[in-house]
Amino acid sequence: MNLDDMEGFGGYTPFENFTDDIIPLLNLSDSDSYLMPDVCKTVAVRLRQLIHNWPDDDIDKKNAQESTSTK
Repeated sequence: MNLDDMEGFGGYTPFENFTDDIIPLLNLSDSDSYLMPDVCKTVAVRLRQLIHNWPDDDIDKKNAQESTSTK
């Protein structure tokens, strides 16, 4: 999917047209929204997969790793 084409990111394509475990995070409203714990676990796994090959000095990768770390 091209994120620029998606609803909420400047485009008109609905997320319902795709199946991916990261979609609940991408489709989340910026205000007063939350994900259930079981959905968070699934999203975290997928996010770690997606960032795996990003450069280690990428600030978004560092933020994603911090937000998906198990403590």
